[in-house]
Amino acid sequence: MTDTQHALGADEAATDLQAARIGLEEVVEKIARREATERDLEAAERRVRFCEARLKGALRRESEEAEEERLRTLEDLAERTKERVKAANVQKARKAAQRALERYVEACIAHNGAVDEAAGELLSQRGLPQGYAVDMGRDGHSVVLGSSSIRRLRPMVEVRDMGLEVLGHHLQGGYISLGDAY
Repeated sequence: MTDTQHALGADEAATDLQAARIGLEEVVEKIARREATERDLEAAERRVRFCEARLKGALRRESEEAEEERLRTLEDLAERTKERVKAANVQKARKAAQRALERYVEACIAHNGAVDEAAGELLSQRGLPQGYAVDMGRDGHSVVLGSSSIRRLRPMVEVRDMGLEVLGHHLQGGYISLGDAY
């Protein structure tokens, strides 16, 4: 049965109930004029009770069907959300990001080892020629090797800054959104 048929069913039941109540009132008036009997009154009352039960049933069916439709809609939403979350594959991306960060931190450690070794060598020398030095700065040391200066890296700060930079690219309206491009 379609929603329209159910709506008509409830409307029809309400109309029948109204007619049964009017009929009951008419029987009561007829009894007062001695034109009807107790049997007529009982029949009119049964008709009213029947119409009330029919209307109650029609309204309950409408309510149940509306709830079923709401549940189907929620189940559809849940399924679509699960599919989209699965397609996003956050865990795989997270693992890849962790592996990349691990490689980056290892590279920073190797970089710092090379800078520290060069600094140790330079500090053990006396009278370094122009263009060679160890520069002690606020955030660690760097070595000056000819025309280039190589500073020590701070992996924790580097990773934090990279993360903030990436998040900053995706910051929209006060929350992080990766947008449609991702």
